This record gives sequence, structure tokens and C-alpha cells, in this order.
Amino acid sequence: MGIALIVALTYWVIFVIDESFSWQALVRPIVTGPIVGLVLGDLETGCIMGGMLEAIYMGIVSVGGGAPADAFGSTIICTAFVIHGGLSMEAGLALAIPIGTVTARIPQIILPLHGIFVNMFDRFAAEGDSKKFCFLQQLYRFAIGKTVQAIVIFFAVWLGADAVQNVFAVLPDFVLDGLSVASKMLPAVGLGILLSMIFNKEQGGFLFIGFALAAYLGLGTMAVAVIMGAVAVIVFFSDVARSNETVKASASSEEDFFE
Repeated sequence: MGIALIVALTYWVIFVIDESFSWQALVRPIVTGPIVGLVLGDLETGCIMGGMLEAIYMGIVSVGGGAPADAFGSTIICTAFVIHGGLSMEAGLALAIPIGTVTARIPQIILPLHGIFVNMFDRFAAEGDSKKFCFLQQLYRFAIGKTVQAIVIFFAVWLGADAVQNVFAVLPDFVLDGLSVASKMLPAVGLGILLSMIFNKEQGGFLFIGFALAAYLGLGTMAVAVIMGAVAVIVFFSDVARSNETVKASASSEEDFFE
């Protein structure tokens, strides 16, 4: 129970800090994973889980206020399952999307409860009581807004870890092998979804250069990132210099015309 309480409080604290400063970054898996790992005493696993889950979720975006999956809650639960639930990383990654889909539905389930506070907001606004209105707004924003989700995460970690572990213990080997393969495919799917939105023919060549560096030269992710970052800097300053030359040429042409 203690671990579940720590995880739930971590979820709530991360949300409050992120909401207070409007960073909109702490709730991303690549940040949330290491924080959970640090709190639970396994920073390395938290970093790995956060990085892999970020690759899965980076291509999943909210459209029109509707989130297909909850990356924040999913990262919290899956990382806790892997560190203290006895699950392998492959199993934790394979569960990320189903858990995220379920936790994303929680706001819709508790939506009728919002009507209570809407009436209170209307009453304070009609009375012109700005102090009570602002107090209720902050109370609802921080204390109530994610309380239900935090409670769900508490019970998910407290009761769900052993249940999930027991289920995985009786699964046949071919199912576990399939989950392992699927967990390795999910980051590629996430990157593929992201590339489908940002890919263009002008920069497409860099993707294949990075693939060749990793696949045929055996370079690690960091080495490829450093090389391609240097290439990006070179291309950027080349474009700036070309743009400046164009402006100078245009100004020179105008001067010659008026002379």
C-alpha cells in the first residue's frame, strides 16, 4: 500500500507543478518516467521506460479536446508495475496503450460531477464575490481536478500489480514472446505516426542518412543525434547566409535600377 500511495502522490504533485507553471512538459513520459523511477529508487528503469513510452506516445495527439490515450497516467502505472510489480519492461510497454486508453476515459466518467461546481461558480459570479470565485477555481483546479485519477492510480498500483503479475505467470511462452515483439514494435509505430505528420521531401533524406548510420555503421543513438544535430546547424547557417545574400542582391538591383 505504501508504494501505491507514493505513486499516487507523485502523480498529483507532478500535475500540480506542471499546471502551476504551465510548462506542459512534466506530464510527458520522457519526464514522468525518470521522476517515478527516482521516487521509487530505480532511476535507470524510470529513464528507460520514460524514453520508450515517449517514443510510443509522441505521435498520439489530442484533437478537439479528446485524448485517445493518457500518456501521463499510463507512464506512472506502467513504470510502477515494472519497478515494484515484477513485470518485465516488455510487458510494461505492451500494457502502455491499453492502460492509457482506460485512464483517458476517467474524465468522461466523472464529467457529471462538474455540474456541482458549475452551479457554485455561477452563484459566486452572480454575487460578485471574486474572492470565493477565485478560491473555488484554484481548489477545483488543483485539489479536485486530478483527485479521482490519483485515487484510480492508487488502487491500480496497489491491487493491479499482483493481479497482472499472476496473469503473466500463467501465460504460455508464445504469448509472452508475442508481447515482447509487440513492445519492440510500439516505439516504431509511435515514431511512424509522428513522421506521417511532419515528414516532407525536402528533409526526408536526413531520415535515411540517420538510418544508414545506425543500421550499417553500428552507431548508437547518441552518436547519430550528435552527427545529425551538427548537420542541422550547418544547414541552418547555410540557409541564413543564402538568405542574406539574396537580400543584398535584391537591394543592389534596386539601387542599380534607380541609378
